[in-house]
Amino acid sequence: MDKKLIIVVDYDQSWFVFWLNHFLKEMNIPAEAVSVTLLKDAQNCGWFDMLLLPIAIWGEDSIKLVGNLQEQKKPFAILVTPLDEMFSVLFEGVSEWLFWRKEEKFVAQRLKEVLGLYK
Repeated sequence: MDKKLIIVVDYDQSWFVFWLNHFLKEMNIPAEAVSVTLLKDAQNCGWFDMLLLPIAIWGEDSIKLVGNLQEQKKPFAILVTPLDEMFSVLFEGVSEWLFWRKEEKFVAQRLKEVLGLYK
């Protein structure tokens, strides 16, 4: 399996997908290096069973998805969420937390750095 960044986007975050596509073009990252799926589809997707890659998660329903991944002991690197820091203690497996509401510029920069690994 080739190196790939999988980004899960909540239902109503189409602006985030638009923003992400802008960065992909700006950074000359091939589309096949990034997979974007809706949260409702991701929860029933078979590719979670073989996920050995970093994952960025966006959406209010992230807790449920992260909990499922953690139970399966699948590694992932970044959680992008509007949730408060106090929720971070629930997820020991998350190696990096980005809080969109408080750190928009930092989140944008960090995602660009991560995406840069997939050029």
